[in-house]
Amino acid sequence: MEVIGIALSFVTIMFLIYKKIDIGISLFVGAIIVGLFSTLGIKQISISIFEGIIDPISLQLMTVVALISGLGYVLKETGDLDGMIDSLIAIFKNTKLLTMVLPALIGTLSVPGGAILSAPMVEESGNKIELSNTSKTAINLFFRHIGYYIYPLYSPIILASELLNIEKVVIIKYNFLIMAAGVVSAYFIFFKDVESEPHTQTKNDNLLKSCKRFLLSFLPILSILVLAILFKIPFYIAVIAGLALAVIKNPPQNEVVKEYKRRIKGFFTKGVKYNLMLVIAGVMGFKSVVEASGAVDIIAETLIGLGVPLVVMIILLGFVSAYVTGVHVAAMGLLIAIFSPMIPVHAVGPYVSLLFTSIFLGYLLSPIHLCMVLTKQYFKVKLAPVYRLLIPASGLMMIVAILQVLLLE
Repeated sequence: MEVIGIALSFVTIMFLIYKKIDIGISLFVGAIIVGLFSTLGIKQISISIFEGIIDPISLQLMTVVALISGLGYVLKETGDLDGMIDSLIAIFKNTKLLTMVLPALIGTLSVPGGAILSAPMVEESGNKIELSNTSKTAINLFFRHIGYYIYPLYSPIILASELLNIEKVVIIKYNFLIMAAGVVSAYFIFFKDVESEPHTQTKNDNLLKSCKRFLLSFLPILSILVLAILFKIPFYIAVIAGLALAVIKNPPQNEVVKEYKRRIKGFFTKGVKYNLMLVIAGVMGFKSVVEASGAVDIIAETLIGLGVPLVVMIILLGFVSAYVTGVHVAAMGLLIAIFSPMIPVHAVGPYVSLLFTSIFLGYLLSPIHLCMVLTKQYFKVKLAPVYRLLIPASGLMMIVAILQVLLLE
């Protein structure tokens, strides 16, 4: 019965998300279904969900995700986002590289549907080298998201790191080669037969000035990475420090206190995506019920008994769950709960990267992924030609992820 409960909850969650029901609520519904199909009663289910939500790791995750979701708003309000973009335009003399970097930079802001922010930039840069709208669409989608493989502030990396109790750098280390394969292949596929048009040459002093401006604008994000990775400061504290720096940077000439109050108020009222906290709460509540039900052990024994390779299970469930829902955080939380007991301790890095890749590619290619919908609409293209560009690069990334597991297991 436990296996049926997990399967039914999984299908129900994907269906509810597809029907635009809040992801967090969908996860709570899934948790209840799992509990009802096990030996747990309503009281035990409620206690498990509550304990999962108030767990210190859960509270830290909700805090971090909420703070990061509002960071992009602050960077935009203080002018740091414009500073990063303008400085990169001055630094990169190769139009192809610039067209790749601009959406990747916007991707660091983790704004839902943020591809629409970078689409005009890709269009302007792409026009200089006569890119087709299909190529611009693929470039905007792919390069907006590819940096997630090594971005420590990306929610699925944070979630996997905390749930598996492994360092983020371990995940990033195994993600790097997969990302590199994607970037190189995408470069040759998306820019095939396109001649690069260099920007107007700039003097060295102007180049140094642009680099300095970029670093100053990027400083709030950089400070988070340095504090958390180099100095091992708790991640939520590093994020708070970086956010505080972002708020006080670039003070106005007049009415400084009033402006700071406006930024702080805007952060809480316009910046923070509170629904993401509900998503994390749902993930942790679901995970707690699954563990209490004992369903994971039963599923592991069943699948192993059927002889289904773990690699195949991870690829199929990861890709399908993200493709059908167009959501990555929920897929990671669900599947980590299911697969964590099956992953060999000595090969946790390669297996997590494989799971990350299967979810990432399902999310990237999903027709209901908001970035896909918005970019497709912006450039007015059909989906099939875009897929013809995205699938070869995606396929190579999956091959590299599988080889890492097979060679390093």
